[in-house]
Amino acid sequence: METDKYKILVIDDEYTIRDILSRALPIFAEKDNLEYEVLTAENGADALKRLEEIKPETPDVIVSDITMPIMNGLEFLTQLNDKGYRSIPVILCSGNSDDMKNLSDNHRAIVKEILQKPIRSLYVYNAVKKYTIPR
Repeated sequence: METDKYKILVIDDEYTIRDILSRALPIFAEKDNLEYEVLTAENGADALKRLEEIKPETPDVIVSDITMPIMNGLEFLTQLNDKGYRSIPVILCSGNSDDMKNLSDNHRAIVKEILQKPIRSLYVYNAVKKYTIPR
């Protein structure tokens, strides 16, 4: 049986989170006959570079932390919108329950879910899976 392939971009300044998600998401996906290629970035600026590197392809889903140095998650969302990537579903991870209040209407249009930190890789997978339904 063929698997459906998806690119997932994980953005977090914590190496451990990037590492765990880049290992766990493909394992969970395989059990559902999906194939995930996980790309990682350590902040919003790094993520924008990754998006340029993979053009003309785009990730199917972006999972991003909000609080990061250099370019935080909200600044990244603004850039994502401005650069025409608004069709990519974004799942935000935050340790601050007030972060939803800081989202502009433009941000709300692309943010599909906010997961509270500390996150569990299975919860992230279940959120990502909603947007990687077999085509």
